[in-house]
Amino acid sequence: MKKNGFTLAELLAVIAILAILVILVIPNVLKLFNESKIKTNTINILNIDKIARQFYFQNNGQKYDSEDDIYNLLDISGKKPDEAEVFIKNGDVAIAAIYDNYCFKKTFGEKDITYNKIENSTQCYIYPKITDSTPGILAGKGKKNDPYKIESIEDLVALANYINSEKYLKNTGWYSIFYEDERQVNYNHYIVLVNDLDIKSKRSYVNYKDKTFGDINGDGIIDTIYEELNKNAGLPCINPKKNDDLYFYFDGNNKTIKNLYANIKNTDASKDLYVSLFGSFDGNFHGTHIKDLKLEDVNYTIDTAGNAYVSPLLTTIDLYSSYQIRNIVTSGNIKVKCDKQCNVGGAFGNVSTYGSGIGGRNIVNNINSTVNITVEGGSANVGGISATSSNYGALVQNSYYNGNINVNVKNSASVGGINGSAQFFRNVNNIVNSNINVTANKANIYGLAGARITNNSAFYGNITSNTYQVSTIGGLSSGKITNSYVNANIINNSSFRSEWPVIAGISTKGDVSNSYFIGNIEFNNKKVSGSSGPTSLVSLVSGNCSNITNSFTRGTIKNTQASTYSSYFGFLKTNNPDSNKCIIDNSYYTNDTTYTGNSTIDDSGKIININDIKNNKWFEDTLNLKTAWQHKQGIYPMLYACKNYNYDNDSCDYDLELLPNQKEIIIK
Repeated sequence: MKKNGFTLAELLAVIAILAILVILVIPNVLKLFNESKIKTNTINILNIDKIARQFYFQNNGQKYDSEDDIYNLLDISGKKPDEAEVFIKNGDVAIAAIYDNYCFKKTFGEKDITYNKIENSTQCYIYPKITDSTPGILAGKGKKNDPYKIESIEDLVALANYINSEKYLKNTGWYSIFYEDERQVNYNHYIVLVNDLDIKSKRSYVNYKDKTFGDINGDGIIDTIYEELNKNAGLPCINPKKNDDLYFYFDGNNKTIKNLYANIKNTDASKDLYVSLFGSFDGNFHGTHIKDLKLEDVNYTIDTAGNAYVSPLLTTIDLYSSYQIRNIVTSGNIKVKCDKQCNVGGAFGNVSTYGSGIGGRNIVNNINSTVNITVEGGSANVGGISATSSNYGALVQNSYYNGNINVNVKNSASVGGINGSAQFFRNVNNIVNSNINVTANKANIYGLAGARITNNSAFYGNITSNTYQVSTIGGLSSGKITNSYVNANIINNSSFRSEWPVIAGISTKGDVSNSYFIGNIEFNNKKVSGSSGPTSLVSLVSGNCSNITNSFTRGTIKNTQASTYSSYFGFLKTNNPDSNKCIIDNSYYTNDTTYTGNSTIDDSGKIININDIKNNKWFEDTLNLKTAWQHKQGIYPMLYACKNYNYDNDSCDYDLELLPNQKEIIIK
């Protein structure tokens, strides 16, 4: 009799076959299922894109901030994502959405949708997000091995609140000690910038809608932190008070703070305005060091009845402070109108100290500014790098200004491509490429600054003076000049009474050696009724009595002043009586250098035919421009970078590395 059912062996065989089928079939089924979900979710993204575009045009093309997430404003049909963000810019849409642990993304300017599997929602975004577990609370202890950390805009505001409230005074009992430039240095407030921050970018805030920070900009209205920092006074200066025990070290960590903003109108003439990232280091701060920081797209507009101190980085270092400011980049626009004194710098403001400096010298090193500056009002100190520098022992080196300066004030103005008003400090390895325009009652204007010593530096551009009185216009500086050059047009449109104006292509009164001027000077002095006019000193090289060695000029002087005015002109030096005491040694002007006007001109020096200098060996062999200079056929000599500058004897070491930011000047 036949038994019903399967034997055990048969059952095991069937189970084995089914298991094999499962192993073979299910992955393919899952794959097909997953591909179907991805296809469906891709269609969902396209649907969101369509809805976002319709929303944009239904609102009459309203311009949404490209960093405003509009997802919650959309009426989404179909399956909604687990999380999503949607941005729109000029009708174009960017989307990041999470479906079933996959991130689907469509970026601006792209039609394709990409996707990838993710572990958490922080991996799915259009814009990188700031990571800060304690926004508004400074992590770290302010020590060298555990600095305060600036991770978000909230932390930047917290630092301002911390310093400005003088809470830092409680932490002066300890110092972090290390060696810098072979000198022991103590700091008790170390701060490091951890992330790139953008004041205008909502992605630089952990919560840009946060109102708990209060009235940050001081307009009397509490708004979101984002609104507070993007209107009126914006972020307040991080402004230490006078404190003998504060040693301040800010490490920008090669990060960027972008879009610092202020738009201020002040009618109180007794109120001084300080507008900058850092305010006034005023007092006996025996250590201020700020380094490795970029401040991009600074936008300051100031209108005040009082004094104004305005710059991207800091406003003032004063009294017996010692400091180092290194590796700073600034860009943007500054517009200042002040009825009293305007002090404006393209990087920082007033530097007026008597300290020996950290590591033995106060040092400003490797500052690059492209800030355009416009100033009007009462009086002004304006510089492409700093507003003023009256500093015994200061050295400004390896710095570059490439912006335009326009000043229109009623009283006096001191303006320079590096420093506005300057004394006692030194320029080394500095390049300025600028158009400087000044209208004032009285002005001192320099392509670089009125520095004591200038070495290995250059100015390109134009200087235009429209003044009632002018003291000095110098293509480079007022002091001693070595291994430097100028390629510029200098135009003086002034009306003088009792001043002795000095206008020179290189230096207004210092010795000049191993240097040259290529360009033109126009001396358009207007006659003033009832005045016999001043005695003016105008030269392509040195304006006042100076020794000139191994130097050269090619250019023109055009003199249109009234014939009744007594002035002295010269190619290398002027022909005033004092100039007879000066020495001209191995210095030349070309045979096409010309003077037009109704006064005589001093033609001391040697004449060189323009065709002879087209052979670059002339500069090296005859003019003796050797170690510091690169020579190329048909190009005026260019500078090698000064290395290991010796402060005591004003000397440099050179290799074959060109000084950056120079422009080739073709010998025509």
